[in-house]
Amino acid sequence: MKKHTLLFIFLISFSASSLRASTVMASSYGWNANDATMAFQAAVQSGADTVIVDLQASDWMVLPNNFYDLDSLVLIFQPGVRLVAISGGFPNVGDCLLRFIRCTDVTVIGYGATFQMQKPEYTTGEWRHTLSINNCNRIRIYGLTLRDSGGDGIAISGDPWWSAQLYSEDIFISDVICDNNRRQGISVISVQNLVVENSLFMHTNGTLPEGGVDLEPDNPNHRMVNVNFTKCVFKNNFGSGIYLAFSYLDSTSLPVSVTFDRCMIENNHDTSNSYSATEINASGPTQGGALGAVTFRQCLIHNSQWTAVFARKTADDYFIQFDNCAFKDVSQANAPYNDPIFAEVTDYGNPCPRFGGLGFTHCLLQYNTNYKPFWGYDFNTTPGLGNISGDLYVINPFLNAADFGNTPQNVTLTLNQVSTPPATQVSLGTPDRFAQEGTNDVAIYQGFRAS
Repeated sequence: MKKHTLLFIFLISFSASSLRASTVMASSYGWNANDATMAFQAAVQSGADTVIVDLQASDWMVLPNNFYDLDSLVLIFQPGVRLVAISGGFPNVGDCLLRFIRCTDVTVIGYGATFQMQKPEYTTGEWRHTLSINNCNRIRIYGLTLRDSGGDGIAISGDPWWSAQLYSEDIFISDVICDNNRRQGISVISVQNLVVENSLFMHTNGTLPEGGVDLEPDNPNHRMVNVNFTKCVFKNNFGSGIYLAFSYLDSTSLPVSVTFDRCMIENNHDTSNSYSATEINASGPTQGGALGAVTFRQCLIHNSQWTAVFARKTADDYFIQFDNCAFKDVSQANAPYNDPIFAEVTDYGNPCPRFGGLGFTHCLLQYNTNYKPFWGYDFNTTPGLGNISGDLYVINPFLNAADFGNTPQNVTLTLNQVSTPPATQVSLGTPDRFAQEGTNDVAIYQGFRAS
C-alpha cells in the first residue's frame, strides 16, 4: 500500500512540472540596434508561453513578421518599447509589421508600447498593415499604439488562401490607439464575435477610404456577426468615421449584427476625399443585400462640417437603428446635399428597390444651417423611400420639414421641433455603507434623459 502511494505522489509531481509556465526575454535571443528581426522572431517561436519584448537602448527595428499557427502565447511589450519597421524593408505591398495567421489563444499586451511603420515610403498599395489578424481564433490585444502604416492600423479577416475558415473568431481589442494610418484605422473584413472597447481611431489619411473603421466584407461568404464597438472614438479622419460597406453581401450571406455603444464620431472627412462627405457612411448592393441590423446606442456624432448619416442601401436589407443618440453641430459647411441625415436611391440607371431602412428612437439633432433635417433623395428608377421610423428631436432656427420623396412607404418618422435639448435628470441612491474596493458594498448611480 505504501509503495502505491509513493508512485501516485511521483506522478502528480511530474505532471505539475510539465505544466509549469515558461517566460523568456526577447533580448536574450540577440537584440541588435540595426535589425532585431531574428531575435524577435526567435523569441516568439521559442515555444515559451510568455515572451517579453524588453526595453532596450533604442527601438526594436524589424523587417516583416509573419507568424503561423501559434497556440497559447502571451506576448508582452514593456512600456516604452517601440517595434519599428526598418526603412526600405517593406518593399511588397502586403508586407505587415506583425501578422498572425491561423493562430489561437494569443494575447498581446502593450500598454505604453508603440508599433510604428514608415508611412512616407509607402506610396503604392494599401495592405502594409501594422497588425494583421488572419483566420485566427481567440486573439486579445491590449494597450498598443499602432501608427504610420501603409495600410491599416489593424486588419481582421478570413482569407481562403490561409484556411477553410473564412473569418476570424473571438477577437478582443482594448485600449488601443490607431493614429495616422494610410487606409483605415481598423478594417474588419470577416469576423465572428469581435469586441473593440475604449479605443481611439484618428488621423487616417493617404489612400481611400481613409476611415476610422471600415466594416467591409469582400464576398458573400464573409461574415459580420456579433461585432461590438464600445466606448470608442473615431475622429479627424480624412474619410468617414465609420463605414458600413456591405455591398458584397447578399441574401445568401449570414445576417449582419453590429453594435456601436457609447461611441463618439467627430470631425471626420476632408475635402480631398472623393467619397461622400459624412460621419457615418452606410452602403449595400443596389438590388438588396444581407439581412440583420446595425445599432448605434447612446452615441454622439458631433462637431462636423458634413452630413451625420449617409445611407445608400435598400429599405429591406440590414436595418440601421439609432437609440438615444445625439447629432450635434453637424452639417456646418455650405455645400450641396449636406443635409444632416441623407438617404439616397441605390441605382440611377436601372430599376431598383425602395431605399432606406433607418430607425431613430429618442434621438436629438441640433444644427444651425438651412438644410432639411432628413432628405430621402429618390429617382424614377425606384418606387421611393421606405422603412423609416422613430422620433427625432430637432433644434434648428430654420424649422425646415423633412423631405421623404415622392412616394414614401412605411415612413413613420416623427420630427419634433424644440428650442432646447431635453432635460437631463439624475437619480442618486444611497447605500447603507460606503462602497470600498474589495468588498460587497454597492454604489448606485442612475441617469437618464427625459423624453
